[in-house]
Amino acid sequence: MKKEKLLFFSRVLIASALLVYLLFFIEIENIINSLLNVNFSLFLLALFLLIPNIFFQFMKWRFLLKSILNFENNNKVMRSLFVGLSSGIFTPLRVGEYYGRSLDITGSTVSEVAALTVLDKFFVVVTIAVIGGAFFLFFISNLNEVNPVIKYVIGFFILCILFIPFILIKLKGSKLFYLLRKIKIVSTFLDRIASLKKFNVSIAVKTFFFTVLVYIIYTLQYSILISAFSESSVLSNNYFFTNVVMFSKAMIPQISFGELGVRESTSIFYSSYFNLTSVAVFNASILIFVINLLVPAVIGFFFITKKSK
Repeated sequence: MKKEKLLFFSRVLIASALLVYLLFFIEIENIINSLLNVNFSLFLLALFLLIPNIFFQFMKWRFLLKSILNFENNNKVMRSLFVGLSSGIFTPLRVGEYYGRSLDITGSTVSEVAALTVLDKFFVVVTIAVIGGAFFLFFISNLNEVNPVIKYVIGFFILCILFIPFILIKLKGSKLFYLLRKIKIVSTFLDRIASLKKFNVSIAVKTFFFTVLVYIIYTLQYSILISAFSESSVLSNNYFFTNVVMFSKAMIPQISFGELGVRESTSIFYSSYFNLTSVAVFNASILIFVINLLVPAVIGFFFITKKSK
């Protein structure tokens, strides 16, 4: 009964915080102005791509839950995903998502689900660093003022990040891992997430595959929205720009709510390098937030307020 009360109050708190965020922190005027100036057909195309975006996020989260926590309830997996998106949008660094995802996952502890969410997000960072980093490396290679040493350092950094998941898997049975377990705080943490010992190369490859699909869809949405405000622009140029922005944004510590401000300012900074107007990229940034964060968060609100079966 105590756990049920905790879950009830958690849902009330998250729902209340989300309502406050939607009512007082979302700049409706900017959203309306963007919608009034958008090419509606291209906007609808970007909005439609939210369906495969969410579908592959769901497939990845279901795969991780099934492979590591032996959880297979599709309805609750979907609820977990949307509630997590709702919980994360109004918290800095989206930390609320790590707890929000656990509310509908029965048979596992909050720390286990949170650890699995960390793993999920880690692959997002790896994907952005590898794919976005490759575009960024090509971008700075065409800038004469950039020291060649910096290019090599970034290239080496990208390769290192790509292999981190597989290095961690190999370290699980190493002497270093054994020594780390002797540290009490590390041992306690590892015991709490003992289920992650099932994580292996096969799971890493499949998780990376789903993450890449989501990333490609997201960057395509962003590129289409830029075209929706700048019809003279070329989609391939917009896609190049989007990847550079994604990589740069990932390298900036983010303490804002729902990444508000970071994406817009980063986009405006790079716009002149790609012959794009600051107005076009600003409006596109506003609407990518609406489509991929605000809409799922509103859907998640209904899952939060409705008790799972």
